[in-house]
Amino acid sequence: MKTIIPHSGQEKSQNELPEPKQGNPSRETSRALKMKRGWVFQHDSDPKHTARATKEWLRKKHFKVLEWPSQSPDLNPIENLWRELKIRVAQRQPQNITALEEICMEEWAKLPATMGGMEAVITGLTDDFKILRRNRKLFTFITAFGTFLVALLCITKGGIYVFTLLDHYAAGTSILFGVLVEAIGVSWFYGVDRFSEDIERMMGFKPGIYWRLCWKFVSPLFLLVVVIASIVTANTMEYEGYVFPTWATVVGWGIALSSMIFVPLYAIYKFLSLPGTFKQRIAYCITPEHEHHLVAEGNIRQFKFSSVLC
Repeated sequence: MKTIIPHSGQEKSQNELPEPKQGNPSRETSRALKMKRGWVFQHDSDPKHTARATKEWLRKKHFKVLEWPSQSPDLNPIENLWRELKIRVAQRQPQNITALEEICMEEWAKLPATMGGMEAVITGLTDDFKILRRNRKLFTFITAFGTFLVALLCITKGGIYVFTLLDHYAAGTSILFGVLVEAIGVSWFYGVDRFSEDIERMMGFKPGIYWRLCWKFVSPLFLLVVVIASIVTANTMEYEGYVFPTWATVVGWGIALSSMIFVPLYAIYKFLSLPGTFKQRIAYCITPEHEHHLVAEGNIRQFKFSSVLC
């Protein structure tokens, strides 16, 4: 991961925003990453960020700032890393500013790349289920310890075969299927038109017809072909001359299906749990919840011909 740069000074909503100690970190980072001029600066709705002095400073520096909705602390994935970093720093109990900066740098360097992904999953589940939110520490422990136990299988004498099995099935067709579902959900259910409007608000320009056609038709069709091809062309696994038995192939496909099967199962559950006729249920399933009142009025955007044409 990239390094973090400490800032000096006090952040007060009514006072002038302090200049960074080391120039302008955001500009320096953008140059280091070879980002072009279209990039957008992102921060949340913390009072220090929404203060008049802060906004004026960003305006003078010609920052294009991403609009940020209220009450959305988990919208930014980096918040998961800040939470973990805060816990680690607090455990070491820094006694002064210098020690705090050094400990922050040290603990940031120790954060594993996989932690962010796991924390994002845990945060998403605890936000949706109250019982997990109340027992977050226990749920985090069970998830981490369970992952550790499964990983132990990969360091046994036959661990390389377990690893090959997981690598072949857990990270292949199932990921492609997940991307296909996301592509269909964004382009057809949420709508390319609304997605393009979101990009326009963030970037200042609307994607052209080429991109909208790709998102709507080309990408889902291409992904569908790839998923079908990966299933049809699947063959028996081998590792250094060892041919995996049939039961291993069955276990492998079971691992792949363990993540894919929940998509159609939840779709069926959602369809059966909704009221109305068959057409209304379909409309409710493919319409964002904040637009369900439009379905009740018969104004179903996804069923209109103009929606199909981007």
